[in-house]
Amino acid sequence: RMFYVVSCGRRCGIYSNWNFVASLVNGVPHNRYKGYRNLSDARRSFYELKARGLITVQREDGEEDTFGPLETAV
Repeated sequence: RMFYVVSCGRRCGIYSNWNFVASLVNGVPHNRYKGYRNLSDARRSFYELKARGLITVQREDGEEDTFGPLETAV
């Protein structure tokens, strides 16, 4: 099982479903994501990126209906 860290997409965080991750990053300019084989490595990476200010949510108008409020996107 893989865990994916999305650091630039429509929502950012740690996810385990590739199809969902693809919906978060496909079509997003300069999207960033990386797969990890275990959750602890994924968490470490995500919180390091967050501490360095490298988490970026990018959306088009109207995507809030699909991906939820911007305030909960990280």
